[in-house]
Amino acid sequence: MPGWEDSSWDYHGEDRKLYFKNNGKTYRTAFTTGDTIGCC
Repeated sequence: MPGWEDSSWDYHGEDRKLYFKNNGKTYRTAFTTGDTIGCC
């Protein structure tokens, strides 16, 4: 799963956590209606 492997990241908008190597850290604010989400 993304965020569990050494070379991947995952962001969960509902709980504001950024995951890397299966460790979650609170990051920024949660998604809300009307937000534009992107990645690169």
